[in-house]
Amino acid sequence: MNPAEYEKMYRLERDYWWFVGRRYLVRSLILRYAQIDADHPLMILDIGCGTGATAQELDQFGTVVALDVSETALRYTLQRGIGKLVVGSGEALPLPSNFFDLVTALDVLEHMDDDSRGASEIRRVLKPNGILVATVPALPLLWSQHDEALHHRRRYTAGSFLKLMENSGFSVIKLSYCMTFLFPIVLAARLLERLHPPRKPPSTTLPAVGPAVNSALSALLRCEANALLKTNFPIGVSLVCVAKVPC
Repeated sequence: MNPAEYEKMYRLERDYWWFVGRRYLVRSLILRYAQIDADHPLMILDIGCGTGATAQELDQFGTVVALDVSETALRYTLQRGIGKLVVGSGEALPLPSNFFDLVTALDVLEHMDDDSRGASEIRRVLKPNGILVATVPALPLLWSQHDEALHHRRRYTAGSFLKLMENSGFSVIKLSYCMTFLFPIVLAARLLERLHPPRKPPSTTLPAVGPAVNSALSALLRCEANALLKTNFPIGVSLVCVAKVPC
């Protein structure tokens, strides 16, 4: 990721509707599918922790290890009070096998040159019955300068991501498109970008919104997350997956 993007993420990640909505979805899925016991806190690994807002949220469920390839990202994560920090690549995790109860990989696998190796590494560090919660950008049709600015290698379909998980030895519990209400807006923006390519270097698209709009969008994503617990969506800007390591 471009260095300037970390500073932008740190400023926005705590309150911006996109990040707030994704954390709410992840938390809801953890509460639904992970085996949470107050007497036995989870060992948790947050791969590609970015600037640490998700790791901070996960801290309520147990001991969190935050991993990122960027020391810059980890310095921001430390500012959020997360002390167990690891510099490393998701394709070669410098961590023991069969160690974690829960791994989160939120918009991470699409950055890897070898996502199969990354998925296999996640499986290796999880205990039997351990849970992976992952999100990835969906649909190659939506590829844009936003992906280029974030150094994405690919966007996934539900079918391609299911194949990745199963080939890596996971049992998929939940797989659905998400950020569904955004799909028509994002699709229109991506098609318009192709008709009128920007002349400036690639940059992310996180438009500024006022407090009222930010709150409304956050609430809309919470409603979508609650619905997603009961069903799967056929289309969306992202994919979310819950996968389990078989015994």
